[in-house]
Amino acid sequence: LLDNHPDILSIHGLYISGYYYFWENLKTKSIYYIIDEFISSFSNLFDPEKAYLSGLGFDQMGENRDEKLYVPEHRFRKILTEIFNEISIPSRKQFLIGIYFAYSYALKRKIKSPKMICFPVHSLKKKYVKQLVLDFKKVNFIYTIRESIQCFGSVIKHIDNFDRSMNAVECAISNILNNYIQHVGPGYYVNADKPYFKEYTDQCVALRLEDLHNNPDQTMRKVANWIRLDYNESLLESTFDGKKWWNRVESSRISGFGKVIIDQKHKAFINQFDRLRLQALFFLRYAIWDYKTFNIINIIPIRFLLFFTLI
Repeated sequence: LLDNHPDILSIHGLYISGYYYFWENLKTKSIYYIIDEFISSFSNLFDPEKAYLSGLGFDQMGENRDEKLYVPEHRFRKILTEIFNEISIPSRKQFLIGIYFAYSYALKRKIKSPKMICFPVHSLKKKYVKQLVLDFKKVNFIYTIRESIQCFGSVIKHIDNFDRSMNAVECAISNILNNYIQHVGPGYYVNADKPYFKEYTDQCVALRLEDLHNNPDQTMRKVANWIRLDYNESLLESTFDGKKWWNRVESSRISGFGKVIIDQKHKAFINQFDRLRLQALFFLRYAIWDYKTFNIINIIPIRFLLFFTLI
């Protein structure tokens, strides 16, 4: 939703989230070496034949789902080289900003005076987020949350699609109950619904997925106001690189807003009894985020008894 705003620089998907890992492993900081290494390490950005590898539908973009996401490598390289024409050893921050500008210019976007960049922190390890806030003194974090059982079913489906050898239910419960969660199997843990750093609490905001789908205009106006961004109709369009996006391949193929996403019941994974006892397990989350539960769940002894059925 932020992708095509005229005041924001962005790069599609989650690719650029690996930037700080990339920088950490450079052998030298000479500009021509860095440019070569970046283009090699992030080759998915420049090769249309690799668009499908994301699993996010980047090979099925546009009104007719027949466009692929990429920028021509030669154009990107030329622009990035020109940006650093007089800087032989850029800083980590300088090079990241240069990448965003070069990418936007390579897409032939009209850029006047961008106010911010959209960086996908997503599930980065804390040490890399620390590097981000060291580089940029003003960072706002936007979290999205979802009704717990809907989230539970969606995570099971996602993990099951990602790797069937993993315990998808364990990963899903971890995602809901813990602040430091198991994301895609043992050994891979990320921050969840708590700020990475306490001093950034006032610079974090969370919005409910249901509010986005039920009241998109009102919700996006609040987001724009919070990050001090001029409201633009592009905030109601689901795009990457300015092209219409149709959701992840394994998800409902819609673009933008609609109740198809939030009305999913995930019956293949969750029956009615599961729904009842999971609401008991997630009761605190429902209370904090103002989601409705079965009335019987409000009775403490009932929640206590339902807990034992989970064993």
